[in-house]
Amino acid sequence: MSLIKKTLSALVTVAGLYAAFMIYQQSQLAGVLFVILSLTIAVPLAVGTARNAARVQTNIGEEPNSKLDVGLRQARATVLREDGEVRGAPSGR
Repeated sequence: MSLIKKTLSALVTVAGLYAAFMIYQQSQLAGVLFVILSLTIAVPLAVGTARNAARVQTNIGEEPNSKLDVGLRQARATVLREDGEVRGAPSGR
């Protein structure tokens, strides 16, 4: 899987650089911006730092097992309290 990601990243980089060169001939600023855009797509793909969205989700019925889970639950509770969906809780204002 890593080889596939790195190959795909190399293809995106090469295609981005070619397109940026073609754009650069017409407008230098647009060409530079296109290089930056293509690198922001290709570099995280090659390095593997893209986050998996399923890893961030919290199961409501389970105990939180990380600080992120605890923070998400606290944020949900705060929003529910501010929206008035939790009765009897002080508003904090």
